[in-house]
Amino acid sequence: MMDLDTFLNPPVAEYKATAYRPDKSLLYREPGLRNRYRKGKYLARIVPTEEVLPRDTFNVTPDTLRECERDDEPGIKEKAANGTLTKEEQKILQQLLSVAQFAHIGISPIRYNKLSYALNLMYGVGRFLSLYLGGGGVFTVLFLLALRDEPFSAEYLIVPGIILAPCLFSWLISAFLRKFNPELFHSTKDYRAWYLCRESGLVTKYHQKKKNVVLHEAPFSEMECYLHSAPLPSGLLRYNLVLAHYKDDWGIDLSDFYKPSELWQECAADWDSMQYFMDVTQPLSDDPDHEEFRHLDPTTAEYDKKTKRPPHYWRDMDMQTFEKLKRENDTKLRKRYNR
Repeated sequence: MMDLDTFLNPPVAEYKATAYRPDKSLLYREPGLRNRYRKGKYLARIVPTEEVLPRDTFNVTPDTLRECERDDEPGIKEKAANGTLTKEEQKILQQLLSVAQFAHIGISPIRYNKLSYALNLMYGVGRFLSLYLGGGGVFTVLFLLALRDEPFSAEYLIVPGIILAPCLFSWLISAFLRKFNPELFHSTKDYRAWYLCRESGLVTKYHQKKKNVVLHEAPFSEMECYLHSAPLPSGLLRYNLVLAHYKDDWGIDLSDFYKPSELWQECAADWDSMQYFMDVTQPLSDDPDHEEFRHLDPTTAEYDKKTKRPPHYWRDMDMQTFEKLKRENDTKLRKRYNR
């Protein structure tokens, strides 16, 4: 978990010698031998690196940014610095510390711990089975009794009740905890599964069961991207991205960060945006997610100073302008990937 001082005063990034700077000799490298990671469609690197904003970028609106600034994080940061946090605010702060990822430094998925995963599963599955299986079972019993022209008896509900009881119990318990202790459903592990660091240019894969134990690590320039596909029950294909080392037999499934899509073009946009993010010769992409970190990234801070970009460009934007930019970005993506 991130310490409080780092959260209150995030450091300015310092690019390491290994930071990713596109090298044309590596951009056209021949794909490696096929294995469990290097399969599917090979996605070549882009030349030159261009800013790409995937459609999900605009899920964060100016209204959301203004609401966060007014109600949540800044107030908690100020109270934490003054030592005047209430017990409820301390719980919120612990949650923020556990999930905080400085977007100017790296990309890493948020992972649930075993308790949070179990509670979310109990709530979702229990609710679904209670409403649909339980209701359907009662309706079926009543329908069969009507067909057989028999009087209703409570004994006919014993079997459906036995089947329904565990589902209903799971739903009620998890719903009670969700109401009175919601942070249990959003707790995250204080270690990563994998991490892409803009500052160092390294791609790190961690052990899944041992905390912060590094399994593999390599420069981003040595990683290749492949488009994997799997059929849905409907028969349509769903695509996701996998990073694979160009020579060694290891890789990273990115589906827990970049959600799978039925359009391969959306996955290609995610890959291009990742390359743009890792390239320290380019500023961070100008989107709502990165706005609060732009001054902490040297290349981005210099670019914003040169272009005189307002520090709260997205936060102060009206919704009409935001929707217009969103439509323009969708048009740009369609032209780029011939949708």
